[in-house]
Amino acid sequence: MTVPGKFFAETMLVYPCNGVNFPVFGSEYIEMRGRYFGAVDFHPVFGETGHIEEYFSDFPDRIVEKSAHYDLDTYFSRKLWHKRSDKPFYDEFVGVCETRLSRFMGILPHLPPNDPDYVDLDAYMAENDPAHGILKAYFGPEFADDYVKKFLFPGNSVDFFGVV
Repeated sequence: MTVPGKFFAETMLVYPCNGVNFPVFGSEYIEMRGRYFGAVDFHPVFGETGHIEEYFSDFPDRIVEKSAHYDLDTYFSRKLWHKRSDKPFYDEFVGVCETRLSRFMGILPHLPPNDPDYVDLDAYMAENDPAHGILKAYFGPEFADDYVKKFLFPGNSVDFFGVV
């Protein structure tokens, strides 16, 4: 999403449809008024981190331990890559994202199928994501709510998965 002269945001979430509580891959890069932020993570589902340690242990541990917006110990892994800067670092972000996403996607075909449930993770992320405030300022509250709850984190609604 781009608002020329104001901000640029690139976000990607990959929800696996197989694997027992396998993490959700997430990445985002934001440019806003001379400030830059990037993050890439394997988001645990139900606090389950065994797959993260098993498949991603060679990635460096996160360097950030506190967040003004998120519970890092429940909804983020120890492998969170995170960077803030007053200089652009998009190429570095893309390299980190590609390396981690490639590993993630390479594992998925080898996992047993299951019926994933991302309602708790998505509900938490939709409630706490700071994008809501940014989007609300530029586009109004209705757009911000719809974008965050229906596009960024669609699993926060049980209707999304056809469960009533």
